[in-house]
Amino acid sequence: DSLLFQGTYSLSSSSDPSTLTVPLTLQLFSKHTPKLFIGSIHAAFNLEKLKELGITHILNASGLPATFPRVFTYLSVDLRDKSHAHILGCIPATNIFIESGLEEGGGVLVHCAGGRSRSAAFIMAFLMSAHRLGFDDAERECKEARAVVDVNQGFQLQLQAYATAACDVHNAHQILLHKAEVA
Repeated sequence: DSLLFQGTYSLSSSSDPSTLTVPLTLQLFSKHTPKLFIGSIHAAFNLEKLKELGITHILNASGLPATFPRVFTYLSVDLRDKSHAHILGCIPATNIFIESGLEEGGGVLVHCAGGRSRSAAFIMAFLMSAHRLGFDDAERECKEARAVVDVNQGFQLQLQAYATAACDVHNAHQILLHKAEVA
């Protein structure tokens, strides 16, 4: 139940006259949220396609600056794609941002560097919270929309605790602490 949008974009710099053309891929989650998109950093560079798709909000988890800060509403999350990174602390803000963008009637692009782990983890958390999906269903929806999704093990453990805690971040922390004490 996902739609795929593809195209290319070009980057050129004044010091380098060559042009770099890179494929653009944005996947649309149409089952629960018809205006929620996932992609890599490359998707964030195609201004024309972003406007064409009605994207108004961009959740940027790439670690790079916002590409069009005067055109779109951004939330930039500084989180490394490492198993030890603390994604639970970011989830309340990212969920509110995604929900706000969708409620305003615009499209929301969630991207990280590769469009595989951080962006998928944030979308999974949103689907679990907003649509009461379990971890497995949220993960399946992400993988159906974007085949390269591969959420790192640490994020998976945190999202599983989040699902077990009925999307309560504090309780999810408690679950993780208890597991660490038992181990």
